[in-house]
Amino acid sequence: GFHATIFAYGQTGSGKTHTMEGFSYKHMSSGPANSSSAPSAEGRKPRLRIEATPQQQFGIVPRAVKELFDRVSRMRDKSVGAEAEGFEDTFSVKVSFLQVYKERVFDLLNPATATTLGSAGPGDDGSSAGGLRLRWDATKKAFRVENLFEFECSSAEEVMQHYVMGVQHKQVASTAMNAQSSRSHAILLVTLSRRTAIQEAEVLGDAVVA
Repeated sequence: GFHATIFAYGQTGSGKTHTMEGFSYKHMSSGPANSSSAPSAEGRKPRLRIEATPQQQFGIVPRAVKELFDRVSRMRDKSVGAEAEGFEDTFSVKVSFLQVYKERVFDLLNPATATTLGSAGPGDDGSSAGGLRLRWDATKKAFRVENLFEFECSSAEEVMQHYVMGVQHKQVASTAMNAQSSRSHAILLVTLSRRTAIQEAEVLGDAVVA
């Protein structure tokens, strides 16, 4: 395979998130004019509207996810003929979604994250209390996040459903130029695993029975 990086750079409001997502947002009002209480932070969050976004407007993330499942489908079709030769391929796509906020890592697919993020203040000692730990995996020679939720998905639509849920859990801190600015880093992890099983063969005289 190939490793590639897409680097979206620009000031707040220049379109970085839109380039990656392409989705429409419903901007929530600040509440009724006669209301005596301020709206909650959750109530002020813009709502992601995938169903209201035409496909031609989709950004890099949904296009890449769809292409991934299209390729998996083509690989499955090719593996059908290989089964007769004693090989069987299985494919698995799993998704995780995390946010690095105030130097801490939070799981956006964990329902408890909304509460945890809401109370995430700067640590006095710079510790990761309230967030997940980042560990080095010597076997895979890569960093991993402990206890990160991971969901197996069977379609691109299912991946994007998890994406929507994660975005709603994401901590935002609006600026004068962008109401949905997060002032943080969000990472969507989509992992494709392919396993090839070699069927055992039993030799009976001159015949081979699989």
